[in-house]
Amino acid sequence: MKLLINKKKIAQNFRKEEQVLSSIGIDNWEAIMNLTDEYISCLVKDKYCTYRNLRRLRCIALFICELNATQDEAALLMHSGISTIEALTNLNPQEIITKTGRFERMLDTDREPVLNLRKAKKLINKAKEKLE
Repeated sequence: MKLLINKKKIAQNFRKEEQVLSSIGIDNWEAIMNLTDEYISCLVKDKYCTYRNLRRLRCIALFICELNATQDEAALLMHSGISTIEALTNLNPQEIITKTGRFERMLDTDREPVLNLRKAKKLINKAKEKLE
């Protein structure tokens, strides 16, 4: 069973975690977001998956559920070093564009950037609302 969220399959580097989560009935971002560190530790001990990747998935799920970010935006933020809503609120839109742009250039994707100043500002405002 493939973990499909909004008809988009999660990244291939999470395939083992996807199998484990599907096998225990976790098939949506909200359920992934609510995984605790203790539960993740138990999964890693009993199943063939990594603690690091499960925490990354939880971070992506947090951005998707709490900020209504797309899966691409959430993954880009996480891989750019922005792993919490608090961290996001401490940045300005230009800093986010700089961090995510640097990561996208490292990947050499030759595509339009996923985030722009407007989207970055919108995400920051949503993050600040969540913390209030």
